[in-house]
Amino acid sequence: MADRERAARLRDGADGNGGGEDATSFGEAALRFSSGLSTIDRWGVIVRDLDTGICDFPALREGREVYLCWRVGEERIEWWHETDAGFAGRLPLDDAIP
Repeated sequence: MADRERAARLRDGADGNGGGEDATSFGEAALRFSSGLSTIDRWGVIVRDLDTGICDFPALREGREVYLCWRVGEERIEWWHETDAGFAGRLPLDDAIP
């Protein structure tokens, strides 16, 4: 609800301060984007890189915390890495994690 109210304030004030329709559209898109990232964060997903779409998902592997790793364009989660390894340390999932 707060995002809708902010969007309405942006829309109503944009014409009067020189922003016009483009500024309104941008402001509304920025609010939608921010809201989407907040939702992803609440799900426990860690967005590592917006440009490449890399995300980590906390998981347990053999009793220790690791990250399942996914990048936009990959059909499913097929990689994991240690919490301190990052994307470069990705290893393929095996049958231990369905």
